[in-house]
Amino acid sequence: IVKIQGDASGTILLLMEPAAAISLVKPIAQGQEASALEEIGNILAGASLGALARFLNLTLMQSVPGSATDMLRALINEITAELGASSDHILVLGINFVTAETHIGGQLYFLFDPASTQKILTASRLKTGEPNEA
Repeated sequence: IVKIQGDASGTILLLMEPAAAISLVKPIAQGQEASALEEIGNILAGASLGALARFLNLTLMQSVPGSATDMLRALINEITAELGASSDHILVLGINFVTAETHIGGQLYFLFDPASTQKILTASRLKTGEPNEA
């Protein structure tokens, strides 16, 4: 879990099956799996957030990573309740990845609050030349 700050606010989640997450980091960080997963999430979030910020000409910064292990619904409910208290709509950008050697998959999700969602959509439309919708 990484918080997004700056011109937009939200949360980035790296989601993996627990067994897949452990098998990904155990060969490189046995005994420090949680820390290694946080660092992998931090690197993936930073690279993706940086690319999005450059593409949209926005200032987007990330927090120090944290981690949680729970049922997916509980994690998503907690985050969306925090982000979307005033709206039923959030913007979710999903990124899938698989390592070349282990074929372990996961997803990196960006969840933005309603005001940030509108800001990102407007910046995206300006960048791609699409008309803004009312």
